[in-house]
Amino acid sequence: MFEQFKKFVWEWRGAIITVSNVTVLITLVRLLGWFQPLAWSSLDLLFKIRPQEPPDNRIIIVGLEETDIQKYKQWPISDRLLAKLITKIKTQQPRVIGLDLHRDIPVPPSYEELTKVFKTTPNLIGIQKVSGDQFYPTIAPPPILEELGQVSASDLVIDRDGVLRRAILFPRTPEQPALPSFGLAVAFEYLEKERIHPTPSADGGWLKLGNTVFYPLQKNEGSYLNVGTAEYQIILNYRGAKQAFQKVSFTQVLENEIASDLFKDKIVLIGSRAISLKDYFYTPYSKGENSSPLLTYGVEIHANVTSQIISTVLEHRSLIRTWPEPVEYLWIFGWILLPSVWAWQWRTTQNAIKLFSIISLGTITFSVILLVSVYLAFLNAWWIPVISPLFGLGLSSIIISFAIYISRLQEANFSLEKKVKERTQELEENHQQLKSTLHQLETTQQQIIAQEKLAYLGVISAGITHEIRNPVNLIKNFADLSLELEQELQELLKNDSESFNDEESQNIHESLSLILENLVTIKNQTQRIDLIIKALLPQANTQDLTPSLTNINQLLDTAYKLVHHSKKSHNNTVKIKLVTNYAPSLENIKVVVPELTQALINIIDNAYDAVTLKQQTHSDNYKPTISLITKDLGASVEIGIYDNGLGIPLELQTQIFQPFVTTKLPGSGTGLGLSITHDIIVGKHRGELKFETEVGCYTKFIVTLPKNNF
Repeated sequence: MFEQFKKFVWEWRGAIITVSNVTVLITLVRLLGWFQPLAWSSLDLLFKIRPQEPPDNRIIIVGLEETDIQKYKQWPISDRLLAKLITKIKTQQPRVIGLDLHRDIPVPPSYEELTKVFKTTPNLIGIQKVSGDQFYPTIAPPPILEELGQVSASDLVIDRDGVLRRAILFPRTPEQPALPSFGLAVAFEYLEKERIHPTPSADGGWLKLGNTVFYPLQKNEGSYLNVGTAEYQIILNYRGAKQAFQKVSFTQVLENEIASDLFKDKIVLIGSRAISLKDYFYTPYSKGENSSPLLTYGVEIHANVTSQIISTVLEHRSLIRTWPEPVEYLWIFGWILLPSVWAWQWRTTQNAIKLFSIISLGTITFSVILLVSVYLAFLNAWWIPVISPLFGLGLSSIIISFAIYISRLQEANFSLEKKVKERTQELEENHQQLKSTLHQLETTQQQIIAQEKLAYLGVISAGITHEIRNPVNLIKNFADLSLELEQELQELLKNDSESFNDEESQNIHESLSLILENLVTIKNQTQRIDLIIKALLPQANTQDLTPSLTNINQLLDTAYKLVHHSKKSHNNTVKIKLVTNYAPSLENIKVVVPELTQALINIIDNAYDAVTLKQQTHSDNYKPTISLITKDLGASVEIGIYDNGLGIPLELQTQIFQPFVTTKLPGSGTGLGLSITHDIIVGKHRGELKFETEVGCYTKFIVTLPKNNF
């Protein structure tokens, strides 16, 4: 027996695996509620395609139309107008009058007249909103009707997609535990004259009217998932999309434009049918072929509830029924099983087109049978699942088709996947290795280029300083000597002025003045050349400087002090506020101290000049400030040098690290400082040099140095 079972399982392994997996998947998706919106849409479709039921002539709706509001020029309608309306309806002796208008406060004039009508109309039922939340608060009932016990709940329940498919019979709130809904209260009043009274059922105490028991909707009934059970709900069985009830307007009643016995022994429901009052809802009939959805007014919803209860009790019109949850899962399992068994029987078919055709034909046939079965069941008021079994049927057909071929290719695919995985891993390792090597090469290349540049610049600087300094000194000395001779000539002219006439004396003085001006210019330019030579001199030292462990906080502080004392020695009287924010316990890192010091000095010197120039050109309210900041970034150290000076001009921001580009005034800088600084930080120390600036406001240089640089 066991061997036969093993053989059966092996022969049908594809179908067994497919059915079990699809069943688990469909069950899980159903429990998560993902099928619920489609199931609601399928219910809406069933309502729309089933035959239209005849109108319920027991119910007449007196609707407040837009034309009524325009005619009487008011909303809410006055107590006098409402009293007159109810009085005219009373004269025709209706069996029940339902007032689906909230009247918790008076609407002058003639509140006393309306109160009198309420007191003298025992078959009138008013409404109140029992349940409330942050968006829709509760609404009190008319005080007189509440005293008389002629009040019901107007609450409705709407599904998450905005469609109203359920009816509330009892809201079951702590304040009003036994208050019936508006539709149920009207039905009670109507059935009272049929000598039918509500009683508890013998199988749980549910509501029983005549021989009909109204069982409430359970937590997971039908295609609902975790539906609220605090309220006594049933599935609403709509009579149809249009003309389910006869309707007349306020104006027709008030102006006697209706038959004199229209309301005789009928249910009259008074409510709003004006689009501007927004008392409307979406129902299963709302989504149709028209672009505008069909709206159903609240009074019509209550009329459907009343009609459903009365016609179920008196005419045995069926309530919408569902299967127990275990039966529904068996139903779904059956539709998953059918296509799997059908397809697996044809597993030996070698022709793929033929196999696909056979499986497709079976799937289509099963789908048609499923849809027809669901429709026929709904005609008999049974709502059974269609979406989940339809998905299970289709998914089962697809998976079993692939399972037939996958079983033949499993070994080949496994081998191929293994080789691909090994090759992919090998390529990934090679890629990482190449990436690491490329990074090292790029870093080394940058360092070599920077070192070569610095070395080459040093050689050039040495040659320039050697070749230029001597002739520059000679020119400077001769310029000084010429200035002394010019002074002597001036003295001689003063002492021997009588030897020349006025014109000759004037010409001589003009020539001497021109010579003096030229000599001063020559001297100033030789001083400018001397500054350039001094800027180049640090690069002439081409010796190999070794890195050493250094405290960055101290190094930055030292660089600032060097700049500060240098500026003071040049009679710089600007008082600058220094702000420091050094990272505490910053560990020492390896740097080339002379080079990094020079780089920091260049940046701080520029900051000093920027705030000095701004102080000279701005009002006394300006306070020159330089901020020095260090941060520990884990794998690196960040140095920030901030000044509130003039900022860097926009046209220079893209080229300030190029040689001979200066941010200072013409003749005030060599244009080599930031270029050399960039080579030292980025090239030699493998760091980063960035800046942030706003013209006229500030400049901030950010230096980032790796801790494991050397």
